[in-house]
Amino acid sequence: MDYIKLVRWFGIYHALAIAPLMVPLLSAKVIEGLGLIHASLNLSGEWNTAAASEMLFINLFACVAFLWALVRIKHASRTLGFYEGWGMLAMSAIVIFYVLNGASALWLIVPLVDVPGGILHLNWCKNRDA
Repeated sequence: MDYIKLVRWFGIYHALAIAPLMVPLLSAKVIEGLGLIHASLNLSGEWNTAAASEMLFINLFACVAFLWALVRIKHASRTLGFYEGWGMLAMSAIVIFYVLNGASALWLIVPLVDVPGGILHLNWCKNRDA
């Protein structure tokens, strides 16, 4: 797999993962489902149902993230891959911070994928031809 395919593949993954959070009624069900997973696994931290203002932010953020994923799919490049790598690491750091400060451990699924993905993006971008 070349680097451009890697950037596109992660774009597809992120588009599929974030798409349900763009739709207000569907995103509420996703948040509710994640809360059920949190409770059934008896995970540490808290999982609260999102209020209307929080759901608004989730939907808006999901739209931006989905569009970013589409740009990476349609216009994959070393530059976009580089920024994606740093973005994945930044998002992971934010998630880890909040989990350490009381958020649900379920959120650790983000760095589980994004830390290796971010490192892969940055390392491959630096060491391989596109």
